[in-house]
Amino acid sequence: MNAVPYLTFPGTCEEALALYARVLGGEVSIMRFGDMPPNADMPISDKWKDKVMHASLAFGSDQMLYFSDIFEGGSVTPGNNVAVHLEGRTIRKGIVVPGRM
Repeated sequence: MNAVPYLTFPGTCEEALALYARVLGGEVSIMRFGDMPPNADMPISDKWKDKVMHASLAFGSDQMLYFSDIFEGGSVTPGNNVAVHLEGRTIRKGIVVPGRM
C-alpha cells in the first residue's frame, strides 16, 4: 500500500506544481476543469476552466504527489488542504483488485 499526499490549492495549483516539479524532478500529468464534459449541475466558468482538477507528479523510483485546485467557489484554509490518498492492490488468480491488501 502506498500513501500519497494530495495537496489542494485555491486556484494556485499550477504554480505550486511547477515548484515541486522543479525541486523534485519527475513527470507531471495535468487534467483541467475544462477537460470535463459540460454538466449543467456543475457549471464551470471560463475563468476556472484552466484551473487544475487533478494533477500528479511522479518522481524518484516510485514516489508520487497529487495536486488540485479547489472547485470554483470553494475555500482552502492552510492546514486543511492536505489529504492522504491510499493506494493498494491485491492480485488474485491474475486479477487486480483495487483497494484490497
